[in-house]
Amino acid sequence: MQTYIGETEATFEQEPVTEQQIASRIESVLRSQLPWLVVENETGVVVGYAYASKWREKVAYQHSVEVTIYLANNLAGQGVGTLL
Repeated sequence: MQTYIGETEATFEQEPVTEQQIASRIESVLRSQLPWLVVENETGVVVGYAYASKWREKVAYQHSVEVTIYLANNLAGQGVGTLL
């Protein structure tokens, strides 16, 4: 999944994300009681993930979230993003 940053413009990351950073992000999302979903291939390798995060902190946005989806490049157009 790290190649996503180097091979596409469809991300706001500027540097590869470390495992520790991802773990921290997962923890933060789950602590907010929002979902973090993962898709694995038949060998157990993570090939995609999706998560919701708070859109804004203001009370008016309390029910608004931003959805982010990352997929392995070879899964585009196969319905995995829709499944997530």
